[in-house]
Amino acid sequence: MLASRVIRIFGLLMIAMMAIASGAQPSPRAAPVNDYFDSPKPLPLGASAKVKDPAAAGVEVGEPDACGLTPFNSVWFKFAPVTNGSLYLSTAGTLLISPGSSSYISVLSVYTGTDLGSLTPLVCSEGFAGTPSEVSFGFVPEETYYIQLTTLTNVAYTPQSFYKLTSRITLLYFPPQNRSFETPLSPADWTLKNGSNDGIVCGDVTYTSYEGNCAFKFTGSPGESSVLKQTVTLPAGYHLRRNGLVQYAVLYRAMDTLAIESAKITATLIYANGTPSQKIVLNLTGRPAGGYEVYAGMAYLTDGSLSRIKLKINHKSTAGVLLVDLSEMYYAAGAFTRGQGAVLSMPPAPARWVTGRGSP
Repeated sequence: MLASRVIRIFGLLMIAMMAIASGAQPSPRAAPVNDYFDSPKPLPLGASAKVKDPAAAGVEVGEPDACGLTPFNSVWFKFAPVTNGSLYLSTAGTLLISPGSSSYISVLSVYTGTDLGSLTPLVCSEGFAGTPSEVSFGFVPEETYYIQLTTLTNVAYTPQSFYKLTSRITLLYFPPQNRSFETPLSPADWTLKNGSNDGIVCGDVTYTSYEGNCAFKFTGSPGESSVLKQTVTLPAGYHLRRNGLVQYAVLYRAMDTLAIESAKITATLIYANGTPSQKIVLNLTGRPAGGYEVYAGMAYLTDGSLSRIKLKINHKSTAGVLLVDLSEMYYAAGAFTRGQGAVLSMPPAPARWVTGRGSP
């Protein structure tokens, strides 16, 4: 066996020497598909992406400096969010191999804008001493975000090298449609069942709203069994994490205790892969009456494939008036920073979403 290996190695060396002697050149290395700003890869929100052989990537004329440094071997990612949130990015796992050494150091930069010549820097990070580049930033649906990934030096990295970019969604808002009842109910948002004396009231001096001009009014009566419901579909392409937190908050006003003698709000979390659903239940019975109150509940996801949330407000009180003016939902999760060996804490919830009593 040893003899056959020696013969094979000798044969391969002879072939290589003959190729050199004949003037044969190695095949050119193909540039990554996202080498240019105009052809970025979609950023996988909440997942990871690899770019092979980054040394085959170049630098465009007019390309911005990366964290104040001259960029080399740059590639681009892009995302245009459809809602508000925040994101953590890391180059942990990147491997850049050069003759005689290897490096994990890369530069990560995030910009907003529409073209290469007018980008606005948002945040950047330079890896060092084996530590990955890491950034965190908030995003809004009005902006398009470009991510530039480069090396620190112009080195002949081998084709076995690769960039790795990992993103983690740390905050994501997905409010219900018509969340504060400022427009008439429609099949695209809330639907009402058995609501003979219930509906939206606007500009009423007695049944006032908290936000905007309108609120939804439930009127209790014997045999009352009203149901107001909506299904919220999460935006496509956003990968959530198991054990991430979902909080659902409602702003309500019970004109008297009779209005909430039998009133319950439920948010049912549905998973795309068949994982059993979860429920957030807000039982209004026995809660304070008078002014507007914030009532919030939360659940930790048992799986990352959350796809939709079914909201349902059940009102069975036999008397009194219950106003509902605002519904909100958000997802939050920490992000593990490999370079620092620590966990980024969950972003804080807006103050008015704290579970318990609110104030008008």
